[in-house]
Amino acid sequence: MSAKTLEEALRPLDRPGRVWSTGAYVTVDEGFLFAGVLSPEALLAFAVGGRREQGESLLEALRREGREEANVDLEPTDAAHTCFLMDGTAPERVVLPESMAPRPTLVWTGPIPFEGRYLDYLCVAWKSRFQGRPRPSSEIDRLLWIDAESLCRSHWDRARILGEPVAPGTPIKVTGTAARAATWLNMQQDKACPGVRDALSRARKILSRHGASPRLVKHSEKVTSVALALGRRLRATGANLDLPLLATAAMCHDVGRTHADPRVAAGLEHARASALILNSEGLDHLAPAVANHILPAIVNPGLRDDLLERVLFYADKVVGLEHMGIGARLDDFAARRPELTDEVDRTRDPLAKLQGHLASAAGLTTETLETLCYVAALSETVDPSG
Repeated sequence: MSAKTLEEALRPLDRPGRVWSTGAYVTVDEGFLFAGVLSPEALLAFAVGGRREQGESLLEALRREGREEANVDLEPTDAAHTCFLMDGTAPERVVLPESMAPRPTLVWTGPIPFEGRYLDYLCVAWKSRFQGRPRPSSEIDRLLWIDAESLCRSHWDRARILGEPVAPGTPIKVTGTAARAATWLNMQQDKACPGVRDALSRARKILSRHGASPRLVKHSEKVTSVALALGRRLRATGANLDLPLLATAAMCHDVGRTHADPRVAAGLEHARASALILNSEGLDHLAPAVANHILPAIVNPGLRDDLLERVLFYADKVVGLEHMGIGARLDDFAARRPELTDEVDRTRDPLAKLQGHLASAAGLTTETLETLCYVAALSETVDPSG
């Protein structure tokens, strides 16, 4: 079932002992307001916000923390893109459904030092306006203001300390949501890769010409989001992978379903039809990978030693109309086609090995790869960055 609320969408990112928290990038005069606590070594800067208490929603926690820490009523704004930064991995830009508005600017997970140990956090942050006069409460010592350009470049030495000054030379140490502000701000900029953007535009026209249903288009978008998210990680580790070609193949991998009889066993016919359509569209170089994306191909004859083909195959096996993961996706195949249960079961071990191979090649653990795929599949549209 698709998530209806932000909390539902984030629940699969939870872990035993993980602390759910909130933060606010409070906008003031083309800059941002942060909280500060004095320690013997530094002024610790962090975003206004804090842990969610029992029974609270994330927004309720954010607004309570705004009153408790800075004596203001926070007004979270809706973000067109949400930056997901999972356990120190590269950021992923996601367009969450409008039904989740106000959508956060940043979601991150990772460790935070606390009283001599580290706690595992899941934090959700919003760019926020406010009402009231900001002033430190009993929970914090100072408020800091930093202009957007300095924040984007992490030049915290340019931050202005509001109210009573601190000792000259006191360094500012940044933590938590504040430490991830530059990542969020840079992610908001339009960094679309022209090649990927053009490939997506061409692929959508192909789907339209061949009468793809809204359901098929949605599945293709989800597969493409996952394939590109993994593809970007692989390229970051030095893999030779053409992202525009990957985007085209992923968007068009099921175009043959508009021509194939849905009763054909194992869906073999739709893969062949998709390959033939790509041939007719002058994309014959992608036809073999598309023809080989069906489930039995991993066993017989086996996937080719082609990274694009393997990424496409894997992406299609972890997402339907939403992220499912390999196990649930195979269970779904078997439930819909009970006569193919034995054939589906034969693919489980090869698929697990493929997942492990791709995770290793991308410099990820299997668990982190699954999280990456889940986050990518949350997006309502495909991120065209390269």
